Amino acid sequence: MIEYVPVARLSELVCETKVICLEFAEVLLVNVNWQIFALDNHCLCCASSLHGGALRGFDLTCPACGWHYNVATGEVIGLPKLRLDSFLVRVRGSAVEIADVLQ
Repeated sequence: MIEYVPVARLSELVCETKVICLEFAEVLLVNVNWQIFALDNHCLCCASSLHGGALRGFDLTCPACGWHYNVATGEVIGLPKLRLDSFLVRVRGSAVEIADVLQ
């Protein structure tokens, strides 16, 4: 059975992204039209934080190096074999919860 951890309130994701620090990872929560995704917050190219990067639809751009990620899959756009760790997300009422295992 998958265990979920409450990490944020849905109302905290109005601004599209939020960084949360958990015991097992620094996670970026991303809101795309109220679909919530959870990804590792560090760029695979330069290790910078992805928080603050431009979000256009499902495309998130690293603010430091310009790499593009699909937030739904974690894949680097143009290099689909490279992908960020992603986490299962569920919304229960107004609580955003993520699984404490990698997808």
